[in-house]
Amino acid sequence: MEEEKLKKIVQLAKHGDGGEKESALRLVRKICAKNDLDFDEVMSEAPTVHEFSLTCRGKAEAIVLTQTIYKFAFRNFNEGSWWRRGNKTRLYFETTTEKYIDTMTAWDILRKQMRKESEKVALAMVYKHELFYQPRPDEMEEVAKALRNSKTSPEQYAKAMAAQRMAASLDDVEIQRRLKK
Repeated sequence: MEEEKLKKIVQLAKHGDGGEKESALRLVRKICAKNDLDFDEVMSEAPTVHEFSLTCRGKAEAIVLTQTIYKFAFRNFNEGSWWRRGNKTRLYFETTTEKYIDTMTAWDILRKQMRKESEKVALAMVYKHELFYQPRPDEMEEVAKALRNSKTSPEQYAKAMAAQRMAASLDDVEIQRRLKK
């Protein structure tokens, strides 16, 4: 949720008329309950700065979370204020409650998208390094027949094409067999 939008909802909850005011109050309470925030603080005129934290898994998620905090919290973020246990990282930062809500919302959306995109990277790796079954010469006719008879949806085709385009940008790696026949 944008900071300006939350401010407008708070202002409507304070100064609105009748049903508008009640609806805005319910929405502010819902946001506070969902995010474990103090309702009175959110409704106060002067924003108070608090320390918050968000967690992520793996180095790639840590990079995206760090940049999300830079973009949405934008207040006294100290790269040294984090802890890591195994694959899990928690980043601490200071910001207002409103900016924390924006940061947390953006992180939830970006984390889900990042996990979805990681499937595309895996498929691109398969294409790039030809990690699929290599038929023997005596199987080629059977494989060709199976491919002709298979039904590929437009979505599957688009996904495969995107993975092939991504594969083109990946670095080559040499894989050598360790045991020879």
